[in-house]
Amino acid sequence: MVVAACRLLLAVFSCLAVVFTVSVCLNSVPLLETQASDIQDQSEGDRTRGEHGRKLQETVASRVVGETQCLDCHRSEYARWKKSKHAAGAFDTLRTDKDARKYAEALGIKAADITAPNSLCVQCHATRQTLESGEARVLPAVSCEACHSASGGAAGWLNAHAVYGEQGSSRVAETEIHYLERKVKCDKAGQVRSEHLYQLAKTCYSCHIIGDEALVNDGGHKAATQNFEFATKSLGEVRHNFHLDQKVNAEAATLWVDPLWNGKGRTTAGHKRLMFVVGAMADLEVSLRYLAQVKDEDGDFFESMSDRVVDGYELLLEDVLEVVVEADEEDEADEENEEEDEEEDEDEDEDEDEDEDEEGLPLLAALLEELEEIYTRLDDEELVLEDDRTACIEAADAVAKAAMKFVAKHNGNRLDALDEPEVPDDE
Repeated sequence: MVVAACRLLLAVFSCLAVVFTVSVCLNSVPLLETQASDIQDQSEGDRTRGEHGRKLQETVASRVVGETQCLDCHRSEYARWKKSKHAAGAFDTLRTDKDARKYAEALGIKAADITAPNSLCVQCHATRQTLESGEARVLPAVSCEACHSASGGAAGWLNAHAVYGEQGSSRVAETEIHYLERKVKCDKAGQVRSEHLYQLAKTCYSCHIIGDEALVNDGGHKAATQNFEFATKSLGEVRHNFHLDQKVNAEAATLWVDPLWNGKGRTTAGHKRLMFVVGAMADLEVSLRYLAQVKDEDGDFFESMSDRVVDGYELLLEDVLEVVVEADEEDEADEENEEEDEEEDEDEDEDEDEDEDEEGLPLLAALLEELEEIYTRLDDEELVLEDDRTACIEAADAVAKAAMKFVAKHNGNRLDALDEPEVPDDE
């Protein structure tokens, strides 16, 4: 009876964890993410408009505690972050780059207000914070919470995410029930961590692709960070994978690879390939959402978003799906010429079960088939937003849904036909 009851509890907690994770990730917004309940209260327009969720940011700013609160447990991560452009360069650009003044002037923003708390610019170049007194201020950096979500407040994830049981309990001694409870609590509080790979990618692309049409068309701002690709950038200066060893900055998120709760099938190479595919999907979704809100189809913004959607579709088709399918066909042909190995290690097979055994990538194939019509209309320059705006939104929703399933189903091992993303040379 006791064993049966425990199994039932574990099943319930597992289901709750999945529900909350999906709820948080599917309803993500650019920059500071909020609690799942807050996200669900937002209309689709609020979540995806070019102002990067201004109303929502005002809500979560009161829960921003600042990066120094992370120092007690994450000293190596903090030191690494301090050397990055996120820590200083992003904000300093607003004060020192002559183009910043040009963009502001074109949008009617006074030079003195470029770094003000209500400025469009600080939404991506800094982190908003509201003090208990109600005073709005700007933290002059793209801080920890700009990517991992605002963490403070009574229901925040800051304290909960590192409590492994009774006082003094360690991570390796944490019980499974407590681990699942902790995940549910942190997911409900909106924490974005390494297992939320798609949400992290979307957070990156929501700023590295510009979502404000006027900023591009009138201000002359580039529509996106040049050559930005999620996997490669994540392996560069923003990489801070010290959690299991404060002396080693691993190439993959250490808790994602760690077998403690994940089994033995995950690898660094698989994680990097998964980041590449997930990043491409996030790029495609964000570009589709920004395309759907275009007002001027003759402007540079429309052309840029259209090109990104076409390029994103072709990348997933030609550089991911077709490569994996071709490799599978070659493997199948080789197997037909060889005798089956009946002494295959069954335990090793079980470790690989997280990644699907089906040939090809059926989730991705189905998604691309669903998007084929809108891709063709864009590629043939026949898309008219007056008629196709809803189709763009539905396509973006389809990408988000498929991407969440893809991350849940794959650990990257099925992607071994793809080139493994490499650490940039300047690292």
